[in-house]
Amino acid sequence: KKDDIPAATQLFTTDWVVRYMVDNSLGRYWLERNPNSTLAGKLQYLVKPKTGETETVKEKIVPQEMTIFDPCMGSGHILVYAFDVLMEIYKESGYAERDAAQLIVQNNLFGLDIDKRAYQ
Repeated sequence: KKDDIPAATQLFTTDWVVRYMVDNSLGRYWLERNPNSTLAGKLQYLVKPKTGETETVKEKIVPQEMTIFDPCMGSGHILVYAFDVLMEIYKESGYAERDAAQLIVQNNLFGLDIDKRAYQ
């Protein structure tokens, strides 16, 4: 039945998978562009490269330029953890927590979901 489809087909991302995905995407992206960053010590699920060193990219990036988009956000579990990682990035870049929180919501986090029950 139509009403049974969500319960039978929806999957929810477990906490450790959320952390693994964010640590190895957002976290790694920042670390590759900021080799002197201390963020790696705060990312429990960051996978170290086989060489032992994170590859560096010469282009620098400021925190406001990084965006996270979750196209099936549900309750926003991934976005909430991404907020925490972004907060560490902003603080490391010299922002006060209050300013960082506002900038993160304005510039960095985006999500949507077609299931109104999932994001209510």
